[in-house]
This record gives sequence, C-alpha cells and structure tokens, in this order.
Amino acid sequence: MNAKKTYLSRYRHSLPVFFPNKRRLLKHMDQYLEDYLEAHSNASIEDILTELGTPEDAAKLYLEDNFHDYISYTKKQHMLVIIMIVVVFLFMIYGTYNYIQNHWIATIVYETAVEGTYPPDAE
Repeated sequence: MNAKKTYLSRYRHSLPVFFPNKRRLLKHMDQYLEDYLEAHSNASIEDILTELGTPEDAAKLYLEDNFHDYISYTKKQHMLVIIMIVVVFLFMIYGTYNYIQNHWIATIVYETAVEGTYPPDAE
C-alpha cells in the first residue's frame, strides 16, 4: 500500500464514525497529500509522518478545533433517534388500540350471541 493510502486510512480511522462532513474532510486531506507527494515524489510514509505528524495527532487537532460542530452534530443525531423512538412507540400504541377495538369487541359480541342461542334438538 502506498504512503498516501496508508496515511489516509489511519486518518479516517482516527476520526469518529459519525462525524459531520467527514467525506469533505477526507477529500481535503487527500488533496493535501496529493500536493505534498507531487512536490516530493519519492516521499515515504516516514517522510509524511515527519512533515505532517501522525494521522492520529492530525485528527485529534482537527477535533479540538471543531469540537463545537461535533457536539452540535451529536445532539442533532440524539434528537433524531429520540424522535424516531417516540414515533415508533406511538405507532405501536395506535396499532394495539386499533387491534383491541376491531378484534376484542367483535369477539365479545360474537361469543355472547353464540352463548345465547341453543341448538334445535336440545329441547
């Protein structure tokens, strides 16, 4: 694996899984590495690490600078999950109510009608 792919892979794995604009950030880093490797054609991964630092440190620095964006994104994700849980819960309540209204009452009326009638030969 070449140096650019190695560095980008480590950088991608250093960022949180759900990170706002992660693709855009990876594209910028890819372009930056492409420019660096164009200027230094024989650069190895050690040269890149010396020049740019470790991918983990670069990701940590970016996260520290953009911590507010990450927190607001995380809050939005949590609110979305809570809203989806509430909607599913409301559908479950509605489905249960609908089932009770359509099946239990019909069963009670049918059983009462059946118990009140007798077969003709029972006399």
